[in-house]
Amino acid sequence: MAGGAGPRERIVWVTGVPDPRLRGRNRLGRMLNTSSSASTVDASELLAQARTERWFHHINLNGWTTPGHCNKAAQDWMADHLPARFDGLSVLDIGAWDGFFSFLAEERGAARVLAVDKMQNPVAHDRGTAGFELAKKIRHSRVEYRVAGVTDLTDLTEQFDVVLFLGVYYHMRDPFAGLSSIRRLVKPGGSAYIEGLVVPGSRPVLRFLGPEEVEPWTFCAATASGLAAMCRMVGFSEARVVARRAGMSWLAYPLRRAFPNYWKEGAMSTKPNLPHRTMVRVFPHWSFWPRALVCARG
Repeated sequence: MAGGAGPRERIVWVTGVPDPRLRGRNRLGRMLNTSSSASTVDASELLAQARTERWFHHINLNGWTTPGHCNKAAQDWMADHLPARFDGLSVLDIGAWDGFFSFLAEERGAARVLAVDKMQNPVAHDRGTAGFELAKKIRHSRVEYRVAGVTDLTDLTEQFDVVLFLGVYYHMRDPFAGLSSIRRLVKPGGSAYIEGLVVPGSRPVLRFLGPEEVEPWTFCAATASGLAAMCRMVGFSEARVVARRAGMSWLAYPLRRAFPNYWKEGAMSTKPNLPHRTMVRVFPHWSFWPRALVCARG
């Protein structure tokens, strides 16, 4: 996990002949300066900038953890149930946000990591890739980033050993389209890890979720067995549920009835309302819906 990162070799950028366009750009000049004092100053500046950024993930940056908006317990739960090592593998992380799982794959030995996210959703607040870029610089990472949605990757001909599709499928009006896209991107014999909220039940079911139950950017959810069945339907040779996490779905409907603007002025807001702040404080590990992680084989 990101919290267990050990010391990393500092990357030195070899620039050759100085580019005249860089003259006078003191900040970039300091970034290219490989002396220890300049590196220390620059690291301090980047951390200071990171403290003013709005984060979704909880990412360890030189001992300081970003105050992410997401449920940290759920983030750690996913990290604990992903493979312990990705040595020498290529990894595609779809729905990467600030890149916690992309950096995690790199930290666990992945040879190449491509992070992908459309970054167009209410919680992102049009902040773009600022958080990822800051984390990448501070961590001296080589992870690449592409702004795109899962169904926008038709021009990507490369296939990957591992595809991560975490917390995405239920935000799609057509989740089968997303699963079909990631199936195409998995190498023969490779793996995909699909995670998301699920509805209770043992039968394979995909259910529409109405606006009185969930936030307005969530459209559907399957049972855990249903999510595995959907993976097999799009062509994965095998799909099985590898982990489940309990939730409090019984609380979603009464909370929405009591506070009609809960989602608009709570989770979607830069300054969450009192009901949202209260829920986070009373239930620091809370999650409305159960979640499941499925491993699918190419």
